Amino acid sequence: MQAPLAHWQREAGADAASTTLIGFSQGSIMALESTQQGQALAGRVVAIAGRFALSPRRAPPDTVVHLMNGDQDPVMPIALAIDAASSLRTLGATVTIDEFAGLGHGIDARVLQRVAQRLDDAVSSKCKT
Repeated sequence: MQAPLAHWQREAGADAASTTLIGFSQGSIMALESTQQGQALAGRVVAIAGRFALSPRRAPPDTVVHLMNGDQDPVMPIALAIDAASSLRTLGATVTIDEFAGLGHGIDARVLQRVAQRLDDAVSSKCKT
């Protein structure tokens, strides 16, 4: 994942801090695992209906992690997101968690709206600095 991402960052003239990885289900597993690399690959990771492949081993120093999950997801139960958030916080990471009532393993308009809001918040906070 690191080499292709670095390639596209160079192509776009972007650095890790201005990169957001967004994944759903298996894609979120990959995005979350990217936070366990030696260096930050992205400034933000949005994981929708996912989990870590292994429990988090370190706090991603320069990455904010946003976990989003439906409370009725039978594939990736909300407990996985809650446990991940707790582990990340214990390690000292910056993490948010959003739970969506009645949502199974999927993405609906509420999730899309929340992703957009999290990204808008990130842009707004950078503009203030």
